[in-house]
Amino acid sequence: MKIILGIDPGANTGLAVVAFPKGKAQLLDRRTIRTKPREPLPERLATVFRGVVLFIQTYRPDIVAVEGMRTWMVRAGGVKSTVIQAQFHGAVLAAVMHARPPGCQVQIIPPPRTRWSGRGRTRTVGLATKEYARRVCETYFGKSDLSEHEADAAVLALAARKEQK
Repeated sequence: MKIILGIDPGANTGLAVVAFPKGKAQLLDRRTIRTKPREPLPERLATVFRGVVLFIQTYRPDIVAVEGMRTWMVRAGGVKSTVIQAQFHGAVLAAVMHARPPGCQVQIIPPPRTRWSGRGRTRTVGLATKEYARRVCETYFGKSDLSEHEADAAVLALAARKEQK
């Protein structure tokens, strides 16, 4: 049974572990690693690093799918916000490379590819809303209580599975 860990990096990092027994997607676990904005940035980065490492050590995924950065635009919060987002992204990638089991593939999936069509294909144009990702999770997993970060991470796992076919 293939296990895929999807990760939506950020100050609140979403994690979702999806298994595919008999080809059907099954959500095994999900979590949002929340950091406190008032904490020093190094502490927040360490919190995300430790949380990602723990999840990888617990589930030993075959594939880790990380949402890529939108390098073509400055985030709505400006340059400072974009730089901070990049630091969280780096902490996630460092944790993945540190903790991944032997043979584990790492995929960085560009943000537009993370949106799932519901017909077995990924959408490659435009950026879907966080609400769209939640609806996909409700359709595939019967779960409507995922945080926006967990939903994005679960959709990343679905997109990574599609890349394997």
